[in-house]
Amino acid sequence: MNKNIIKGRQILELARLEMGESIYQNAIALYQKALAIFSQENWPQGKIEALSGIASVTKIQGKNDQALTIFQEALLISTEHKIYTLQASILRHIGNIFFSKGEYEKSKTYFL
Repeated sequence: MNKNIIKGRQILELARLEMGESIYQNAIALYQKALAIFSQENWPQGKIEALSGIASVTKIQGKNDQALTIFQEALLISTEHKIYTLQASILRHIGNIFFSKGEYEKSKTYFL
């Protein structure tokens, strides 16, 4: 793992701490910074984790449609790169968004 990816992972952890403290704007900024690093390094796992973080914060802020779009981008990357461990979590989040919108049948497809 190169130095930039390590730095990106450190930033990712800081973002998670900020999210845990409900400092959402800082969390999003840090997730975006990590995403930029992982994109530059072409490291899909990091990109998925950063996008999922951004989407999670966005969802907490009540912006479900925006969160859904971001989770779907992360899902696409995880599918393309066959990173199934992260994919399961993304599918659960997408299902929860559809469930919260009252789209129960659609949510089932992401839970199954």
